[in-house]
Amino acid sequence: MVFSFLVSGSNFASFLEDVNDQVSSVTADVEFLEAMTTDTLSFEELLANCTELYKQTEAGISVLETQLVQYGYIPGSQQVIDPKHAEPFFS
Repeated sequence: MVFSFLVSGSNFASFLEDVNDQVSSVTADVEFLEAMTTDTLSFEELLANCTELYKQTEAGISVLETQLVQYGYIPGSQQVIDPKHAEPFFS
């Protein structure tokens, strides 16, 4: 900002107060914006978190299916075999 006037005496104190008020206002606005943005995730971060959660869930399902095979579970099917009767039934 270029000032085309000379600031003298009492005008200088008033000028400094105005500048100080403007700086305070801008500082408050910047702090508000920082508070709003530092607690949020970008879309890419959200997508990465969702992908990681999906992979962890998929791995957990795989481990569970491996455990359930001994009880008659057939991975990838909707059909469950009751080991006592060895006949398929639908759950």
